[in-house]
Amino acid sequence: MNFEAILNDSVNFTRDMLLGDRTRWVVLILLGLPGALLPLVLGINHMTARSSFHWEQVHWDQVAVLVVLMLLASFFLSGYIVRIYRGGATPPPFDRWAGLFVDGIKLCIVWLIWMLPALIVMLIALVSLFGAVVNGAPASPNLALLGVMLLLMLVALILVLTAVIFGTIGAIRYARTGGVMEGVNYRGILDTIHRIGWWDYIIAGIVLTVIALIFTIITAVLGIVPFIGWALVLIITPVMTVLSARFLSLVYDTGALPAPAA
Repeated sequence: MNFEAILNDSVNFTRDMLLGDRTRWVVLILLGLPGALLPLVLGINHMTARSSFHWEQVHWDQVAVLVVLMLLASFFLSGYIVRIYRGGATPPPFDRWAGLFVDGIKLCIVWLIWMLPALIVMLIALVSLFGAVVNGAPASPNLALLGVMLLLMLVALILVLTAVIFGTIGAIRYARTGGVMEGVNYRGILDTIHRIGWWDYIIAGIVLTVIALIFTIITAVLGIVPFIGWALVLIITPVMTVLSARFLSLVYDTGALPAPAA
């Protein structure tokens, strides 16, 4: 796998996507706006400066509106990621919004199916912890309960990693075929990874993780800029969104067979 060529293509695609038609960049910023405003409404950015957090001062009506808008925006954003996953030399436009919304919902369903086992294990862990608290925690640490919790956390971590490995290819398979079931087709996904090469696929994941970590550091630094930090983070976030989607799409292409018609 030519990682240099894939990275160069991803960078050029992202540049053309955001600078070729700045309207797309503006749309992506607007889709991320509810999520960026939510911490401001909750006052999370100022919690470290207070001795305590006063929940009664939170404007819950505003929080509810932002949560709903954030959920709706996430479907449109996911739908646009689906369009990038479908490939193509030029960045896709923002149009056919109904289809964009539906594609986003279907992509979320694919990821939910893959993440469901990990969510179930996490839920069991939370229920166990809640039951221990309700029944009264003993004065000394309960080693048995601690062991069970650690085991459940380990199992959940393994399930999350497995979901990311297979769900990433599954998401792109859904985008290429249009079928949700293709997104959870374990045998088809495994065959695709074999054609990519496990070693190349793992290296691609490491490369993208390193890029994401660097981007996270940059956004963390920008985020501490007084007054406008949140806006700076909001403006540059689409860069990582588009670059990672294009990068994964190109990695998939190295092992893809002609997809069946939707």
